[in-house]
Amino acid sequence: MPELRQTSHFDDLEWIRKSKKLLNALNIGFLLQDMDDNILEANEALLKMNGRSREEFVGHHVSEFYDEKEYKTLRTGDLMQIDSEYYQAEYFIRNKNGAKIPVLFIVSINKNERGEPISENVLVLDISKQKQFQARLKAANKELTAVNEALRLNQESLQNEKTKLETILFGIGDSVSVFDINGRRLLSNPQAHGIHKKKRSVMPLEACRDEIVTLGNGKKQRHFEATVKEVKDSRGETFAYVEILKETTDQVALRAREQELQLIKRQLRQKEVASEILSTSPAMHKCINAALLCADMESTVLITGETGVGKNMIAAAIHNHGIRRNRPFVQVNCGALPENLIESELFGHVRGSFSGAVSDNIGLFRTADSGTLFLDEVGDLGMPLQVKLLHAIQDREVRPVGSSRTYKVDVRLVCATNRDLKGLVENGLFRQDLYYRLAVIPLMIPPLRERGQDILLLANHFIVKHSKKGRRKKTGFHHDTQKILLDYHWPGNVRELENVIEYALAMSPGPLILPEHLPVFLLTGAKDTPPHEPEKVAASVVLPDVHHDSLAESEKEAILNALWRCKFNQTRAAKELGISRITLWRKMSKYRDLC
Repeated sequence: MPELRQTSHFDDLEWIRKSKKLLNALNIGFLLQDMDDNILEANEALLKMNGRSREEFVGHHVSEFYDEKEYKTLRTGDLMQIDSEYYQAEYFIRNKNGAKIPVLFIVSINKNERGEPISENVLVLDISKQKQFQARLKAANKELTAVNEALRLNQESLQNEKTKLETILFGIGDSVSVFDINGRRLLSNPQAHGIHKKKRSVMPLEACRDEIVTLGNGKKQRHFEATVKEVKDSRGETFAYVEILKETTDQVALRAREQELQLIKRQLRQKEVASEILSTSPAMHKCINAALLCADMESTVLITGETGVGKNMIAAAIHNHGIRRNRPFVQVNCGALPENLIESELFGHVRGSFSGAVSDNIGLFRTADSGTLFLDEVGDLGMPLQVKLLHAIQDREVRPVGSSRTYKVDVRLVCATNRDLKGLVENGLFRQDLYYRLAVIPLMIPPLRERGQDILLLANHFIVKHSKKGRRKKTGFHHDTQKILLDYHWPGNVRELENVIEYALAMSPGPLILPEHLPVFLLTGAKDTPPHEPEKVAASVVLPDVHHDSLAESEKEAILNALWRCKFNQTRAAKELGISRITLWRKMSKYRDLC
């Protein structure tokens, strides 16, 4: 390149070699050609972009890589000439395979000492990604205009060439800084100045890496995806580092917002389920939260608990708040069907497969396809059915009774039982492999007696529910009635409580439900009298040597007289008789004609 040596600003070939390395690191192509379009030099970034070797590219005429029409357009039609020394254009280059790559050509004219043009510097920027972001590309073009102006004005010294490279960085939207091996900043673009200002905290440069960094104070922080690249010379020695900071503040804020929205959705779901399943019990809320957490999963859920605790409501909540909420929810009580029919109900049958099979039945598995199948009282299944259920779960397919064909099914399985499946497994009454298939996510619903104030909450709910069915409007429970409800152990749980409230509504003529309106078993089963407190009615008001029938009549008369004397104030009457109020209620229930 004899012309290059005619100008003093190209004498430092070492700097040119290093600048090409920097341009390679920034993935910016560089091309030097004479005024006749003969290619004199090209950097590695351009050769990589072009897909050709140095021998295939350098020393050739530019027109060899274009057809006649494209070359004419390149030299005339698409070029936006700014002045005689500088111009730029958006065009495309063809790689070795013929593929078109959109690029931005930035061309500046080199002149000798006599002011005669001798060569052209061409910067080639791959703008494939920028084409997808037109708004950002327009801003980058404005910055690149400033860069090209700097290229024209700063060609007389090494310092001016340094400035030229610095201004090239203006067109890059991310923060770019160049450091020497000692961590001193050599170059940086305006974006980097805006981030670091004068208080730049230099990243450790012992090794190249990618990581997330956070800059700023506690009130206003900015997040960046940081990349550090080494720049090596021809001997393979590192002489500079390029640091690129890509801002991700908006992405971090978006992720935080998404997490906040997920939390809000979860809280709304909890409130929605809480309105469906009335409870103030921490143990019940823990169970509800666990059900909601697993609702969006596909894992099998096993719900355990005593009869009447609401296992079916938890199963419905799992379905209604899961990803299959808009698909079928099919439930079956395995304990309510004869063993000879349960297989047909679950897997289906073909016509004529057994007596009474007058038509085809697809079965509940296929009915619930793409939805949820709820198997209540799954612990009641016999061994033969357990084997077939295990096969359906493992292979996700069923075969109807009497058919040789199998059908693929896609169901979310939720099971429930009031039995101790682990104990059944230990006794050989339930398959161990099936148990582990069902109990992927176990949920245990606490009994009503362990849920404290839930008893009164549910009782008031059932008053409202069943009062709507009749003409009697109830305002609630007498406080003594509430104590009886709280003291009872409720072996039938919520279902039993609802039945009791429905009975009390029928027996109560007034607005309040009094203790005497409750079923007799509830009064005798309440935990009211301490073991050391005898029932003293007979001992205090009845002669000890009378016949049993006479004793009962005397006891009845004593209670009635006490009530009359106390104007039917049950507290005073109980005190006069020397017994507790609960004992009095029991005696009144025994003698039903007392009011």
